[in-house]
Amino acid sequence: MMEKANILVVDDQQYERDSICALLKDEGYAVKDASNGEEAIKQLKKEAFHIVVTDLKMPGMDGAQVAKRVREISPNTQVIVVTAYAEIKTAVEAMRCGAFDYIMKGAAFPEDLLECIERALCSFDVREGVGQTTEIIGDSPPMKKVLELARIAAEKAESKYPVLILGESGTGKELLARAIHEWSPRRDKPFVAVNCAAIPDSLAESELFGIEEGVATGVKRRIGRFEQADGGTLFLDEIGDLKLELQAKLLRVTQEYEFERVGSSKNIKVDVRIISATSVDLQKAITAGRFKEALLYRLNTFEIKLPPLRERHDDIPQLVEYFISRHTDGGNKKINPEAIFSLMSYDWPGNVRQLEKVILRVLTLSTGDTISKEHLPSEIFGRQSAKIKENLESLQDIERDIITRVLKETQGNIHEAARRLNISRPTLYSKMKRFGIEWENLNP
Repeated sequence: MMEKANILVVDDQQYERDSICALLKDEGYAVKDASNGEEAIKQLKKEAFHIVVTDLKMPGMDGAQVAKRVREISPNTQVIVVTAYAEIKTAVEAMRCGAFDYIMKGAAFPEDLLECIERALCSFDVREGVGQTTEIIGDSPPMKKVLELARIAAEKAESKYPVLILGESGTGKELLARAIHEWSPRRDKPFVAVNCAAIPDSLAESELFGIEEGVATGVKRRIGRFEQADGGTLFLDEIGDLKLELQAKLLRVTQEYEFERVGSSKNIKVDVRIISATSVDLQKAITAGRFKEALLYRLNTFEIKLPPLRERHDDIPQLVEYFISRHTDGGNKKINPEAIFSLMSYDWPGNVRQLEKVILRVLTLSTGDTISKEHLPSEIFGRQSAKIKENLESLQDIERDIITRVLKETQGNIHEAARRLNISRPTLYSKMKRFGIEWENLNP
């Protein structure tokens, strides 16, 4: 279980709501509550939650509608629906809307809920963050190529061509997978993400394919991630860490799109587009006997390679501006060109994820309206990229490019451009003259 996972409890009955909150607080979770679906959605827009636990039957917005809205607002937040036995069909429908699972009320409810929460937290890497968007930042040549391929992959979604995304940790593989889903005809159906490296081996098969009631003492029937994603997209992150036994079962699904739940012989057919991703060299894994070659051939029908940040350092200014805006709610915090130069000189072994964490740390610790080189952590200056040192443009060139881009974004509005750059209008005029920035070159 992750430390201090943030959970929102939604129930119109105060006694039920208080009981669940007390249970979760005793387990060490950070808990907030809402008395109805509308209030829950308002809270979700203000604060990031890893899990939403919602009652199914509520006046106004019910649990199924809550699940659907949560998926739209915060796709990485998991929803657990609480239901009475007579409402099972509706609970399953809630899962079709994006809920992670449902829990039935009864004597075993507390244990079932805690177990379900642990599974939900294991099913995706919560360190990636919650409340993710599908906005892809960057217009460098490597990223333009990636986005072009992603658009093509999205257009082929109905044909169920599997997509394999390759890239180092922190490059944004899940974000790209979500974008492909959102750009595709399947956008109105579920996007279900599974981190194969985070699921315990003992739970992996039932997590993917579901399990029938009675397989073991106390086990209740539960549908798996493939059924949850029916009609939509299933994202299998870190596919290279999936154990060989499950790889064989997955191979069959990629060929026939059918499977059996654990403890059942009944075939279940699904309409699912599989997008997988890995930071592992799968060819080496095949040679080492850790990955099935036939499965790789099925998964990489359409392959996209995400470049590491050190190969797209031209995107760093845009990424920095985006992260500053995102973590200051669009505030007036700026970063000066010298600090940008330092960020572009670093080789970023942790890629975009590391860059965001650095910006968040700087925003937390710095005072004033402008981030300067002195605010950056020492790690930035201890690992400079030799390639960037040799080839990076001069500081003046970077400053000119930033000013030109801001002027284009503001359509030549000097007042607005100066405000964004945190400099005076006379200073901006002076810099335009010094850098030879002509008005006629500012047209998009």
